[in-house]
Amino acid sequence: LIFQLCLEGALVCAKHGGMESKEYREFEEMASALFSIDARTSPLVDGKWIMERTCLQKGQRLGRLKEWLWRIQVEKSLTSVHQIDGVLEEIDWKDSNHEDWPRMQW
Repeated sequence: LIFQLCLEGALVCAKHGGMESKEYREFEEMASALFSIDARTSPLVDGKWIMERTCLQKGQRLGRLKEWLWRIQVEKSLTSVHQIDGVLEEIDWKDSNHEDWPRMQW
């Protein structure tokens, strides 16, 4: 993430005339906001918990569901396993293609 932000910052600088540009200052604000979100927060649930709740076996589908739940955790600032359990009931993980599920991106 840090490397990508450095590259993005350099591109904004080059495109908009340096670090004093309005665009670069806006980029810096966005990057600071991103780091104020605890991007290193661990997922509240692990694969074992998901396997117990869903009867999924180890594999790509389980991994993608874990990733999707973590993404929702971060996006919605969820803080409890109970909240994740509620999300699991709301999202369409049973009948949808796991390759179409949202991915965690920083």
